[in-house]
Amino acid sequence: MNYRFNLQCLSSLPLEEGFSLDELVIETKRMFETEGMAGLVNLIAVLLDWIVHQSLLGRWEKADPGRCCAHAHYVVHGREAKSIRSSVGLLALLWTRIRCQGCGKSFVPLRGYLNMERHQRKTSELEKIVAEVVSEQSYRRSSQHLETIGSIPVPHTTLHRWVMTSDCDKIDMKKRVQTLVADGTGFKQKPDSDGSNRGEVCVVVGITKENTIVPYGAWTEESWAAISREIKRANHPSSKIKFTPIADLLVSDGEVPLVKYMGRLTKDSQRCIWHLPHDLHPLLKYKDDASPAEAKGFTSQLAGIIDIRLPAEDVEKVGLEDRLTLERSVFKAERGVQDLIDELTARGYKAAATYLDNAKSKMFSYVRTWLRTGVVHPRVSSMIERMMREIGRRIKRSGMVGAPKVRRS
Repeated sequence: MNYRFNLQCLSSLPLEEGFSLDELVIETKRMFETEGMAGLVNLIAVLLDWIVHQSLLGRWEKADPGRCCAHAHYVVHGREAKSIRSSVGLLALLWTRIRCQGCGKSFVPLRGYLNMERHQRKTSELEKIVAEVVSEQSYRRSSQHLETIGSIPVPHTTLHRWVMTSDCDKIDMKKRVQTLVADGTGFKQKPDSDGSNRGEVCVVVGITKENTIVPYGAWTEESWAAISREIKRANHPSSKIKFTPIADLLVSDGEVPLVKYMGRLTKDSQRCIWHLPHDLHPLLKYKDDASPAEAKGFTSQLAGIIDIRLPAEDVEKVGLEDRLTLERSVFKAERGVQDLIDELTARGYKAAATYLDNAKSKMFSYVRTWLRTGVVHPRVSSMIERMMREIGRRIKRSGMVGAPKVRRS
């Protein structure tokens, strides 16, 4: 029995009777020169199809539950063509459908062997490449990039449909980390029913003991309360048992709803050391009408007070005297912050004084945690700040208007 491989040019290799090594080399070389990698994949698929379906023909046997009847006898029902997009080009598969003479059901053995969906039109590896390219630029530019660099012609509308219907944004939130870092950024969207055009993207990531950043997700149209409930639900399956925090420390810019709800997931929280003087300056300048020189002076003074660095050695290697020195530094810094609050209050700078008064209790949590456990936590949220800038750029410049709902992407 001869099987013909239709790779634009027909060639015949007698599989049952056998063929020489020369025939195999010549045919493979011809196919590769004319069809490239896609042709080679097609050839391998045809060989697999023959091997897989031949093993099922011509005998009565007990079939897999749900696929056929109790005692099946399979015969060839026909050949089918299937086009699949891949990163090496368009695959023109030709596979065999077999039918059971007992119950009449038919199926394609090769499809199950290759773990393919019933109506699959693209490979998962191509979907992964598309998601990675689209994450860096707009859909239109991604389409041009894939065609120019990768020789993968896919229209930008098709790219959009693939990304929207894929599960590439599904992230397992059932994980426990050492540090939880959360932040939000605003963007302009199409006005909603209330006339507001403000949207917000909320991002949560974790830092493991190995200092690896792992994502929890990104959300739009979700409040911090809803995000907190969703993460808690993933890590707390039963309300009958006490909830165990998923992280030791939450690092954030101090946004009130963020700290209120996300702080429930951790043992303690830390105000980002970079945000404290950064956010104090506009409060002094625009809320309290301080002069630029005064605003800059108070900001620099605060930055100097809160700048406490942990020793480079492990906590076990730090002597008692050095630990006591570090504790005195924390006590001195807290007293310096309180003196600064008193001075701001005396000068009538109420907004700045209130801001520091609300933040002072969580300025040095990273130091106390290190002294207590020996675990080093970040004192700034810089790793997520860079991410937020990129997310803001993508939303504002990549055609993603209308505040599409984004979950765990």
